[in-house]
Amino acid sequence: MPEQVQKRAIQEEIKDSYLDYSMSVIVGRALPDVRDGLKPVHRRALFAMKGIGMVHNKPYKKSARIVGEILGKYHPHGDSAVYESIVRMAQGFSLRYPLVDGQGNWGCFTGDTKVKLTDGHSLTFKELIKESKKGKKHWTYTFNTETKKIEIAEIKNPRLTRTNEEIVEIRLDNGEKIRCTHDHLFMLKSGKYKKAKELKANDSLMPLYAKSYEGKDNANLKGYETIFQPLHNKWEFTHHLADNLNLEQGTDSFPDAVECAMLRNHKVVSVKFLKKREDVYDITIDPWHNFALDAGIFVHNSIDGDSAAAMRYTESRMSRIAEEMLADLDKETVDFVPNFDNSLKEPVVLPARIPNLIVNGSSGIAVGMATNIPPHNLREACDAVAIVLDNPDCSVGDLPVKGPDFPTGGIVYGTAGLRSAYATGKGKVIVRAKTLAEGNRIIVSEIPYMVNKSSLIEEIAILVRDKIVEGITDIRDESDREGMRIVITLKKDINADVVLNQLFKHSQLQTTFGIIMLALHENQPKIMGLKEMLQHYIAHRKDVIVRRTRFDLARAEERAHILEGLKIALKNIDAVVRAVKSSKNPEDAKAALVKDFSLTEVQAQAILDMKLQ
Repeated sequence: MPEQVQKRAIQEEIKDSYLDYSMSVIVGRALPDVRDGLKPVHRRALFAMKGIGMVHNKPYKKSARIVGEILGKYHPHGDSAVYESIVRMAQGFSLRYPLVDGQGNWGCFTGDTKVKLTDGHSLTFKELIKESKKGKKHWTYTFNTETKKIEIAEIKNPRLTRTNEEIVEIRLDNGEKIRCTHDHLFMLKSGKYKKAKELKANDSLMPLYAKSYEGKDNANLKGYETIFQPLHNKWEFTHHLADNLNLEQGTDSFPDAVECAMLRNHKVVSVKFLKKREDVYDITIDPWHNFALDAGIFVHNSIDGDSAAAMRYTESRMSRIAEEMLADLDKETVDFVPNFDNSLKEPVVLPARIPNLIVNGSSGIAVGMATNIPPHNLREACDAVAIVLDNPDCSVGDLPVKGPDFPTGGIVYGTAGLRSAYATGKGKVIVRAKTLAEGNRIIVSEIPYMVNKSSLIEEIAILVRDKIVEGITDIRDESDREGMRIVITLKKDINADVVLNQLFKHSQLQTTFGIIMLALHENQPKIMGLKEMLQHYIAHRKDVIVRRTRFDLARAEERAHILEGLKIALKNIDAVVRAVKSSKNPEDAKAALVKDFSLTEVQAQAILDMKLQ
């Protein structure tokens, strides 16, 4: 049969096709559902984790395993997009109440591990912390992964990162021993990274053939000496180079003077897992995220704003609060639809015992529209649900939600924007960092939501360099496990309030958060006020509870029906036993019970399924 060709104006075809694409993006990717506050990828991730038993009190599984489960069963898109969604749900600075419990992102070193400095000395992590608190700066070497050259980098934010961690000891063929966490990344001679616990004997690590350095101005390291120690020799081999060493990735082609030592140096001898646990430390190195140890090798470092480690390194499971999002899912409380290949079923929406859209907020850009809902305090959100439930005619002003509760803290200034946002679904609020003036210092303990700490410090440094903000002599990041602490030191007789006002004006110490409370209601994007969102959530929960009650009632009635049959069998136990023993097969036995005792087939089967012990 010949194909039917229909003529159509191209502008109409493009218009309809783009509209279909837009709605697909809006409904299928970018916007959350008003009922559970989740986008499809997040919903599928939690559902897949529940399917393989990744609850909060079970052992972690590799993130790659979980990503594969999501991709293969429910979400056939890019693995990086799925993994990034899982990572965001695990970040305490992104979600007010994280839905994923993740671990293994960064490795760190014991406090006595030494970092190689460019002045020829070495300091331990504990010593670096003490020096930093005194305001002293230090520089180390970093390997430029693009040019394959060694460069100078400032050591930033030496800090305690984890306590009481499991430790592994790496021994090198130059006699050095390095103690660190199992997941710390070591740079191989090929330029790739490998976890400490995965290192094998004879693995060649990226060596440091650095130049003795005085000062901090010569970033090209030209004209200095290259110093290293070959295996088991106490002498130093000195070779003058005009330029940086150009280390070709994946090859062993080094200058002859260096190559002789390379053959016997900086290789792994053994990896020993220690029983003793210790506190571990790290530093921040920009921009190549690696630095040189005194042992003469390069290792990865943890930096603010760095992307998560690869999914093969990290581990995940659901957080406890995420399980509340999935509670009663197996009681027919929500509708299920076929997955992409019709082989499985997935939920259209989660039961959601908590108002997740209000509590964790959401952000996303669709086609022609965007959503930006701030997170809120769980207690306030639940109290607001109770008020709307008890008094449907209440106003937004009657709700106990005072304002956003950002995970990174900060102070919201002004109420007009909040009133507008909660009433109409749109508004703007000013968010400032929490600061305290102490003598000639400004202490920053909280920063605006979604502001990167390292980028903020760098931004302030540029403002000082360009003399846009004056009066600042030093900026230090003293953040640790106890919390955030950025110390800005001022010149004498400088008014801290004046400097702060300049920083609020020119830096991200003050930001504007544009609230757009846009979500999907019955698969249609809609801007809603706070009360309307709560009403839709309450309607969803009522539906869930009704369906759960019907499910429980049906199961209870089925059980009661079986128990009635068991009562009849108990009253006539001898006759029942004789009827079963005299039957040739289970089918005859069932028919006899149904006929002789007026039982249903379900009741008769339950009697036959009993074990006589």
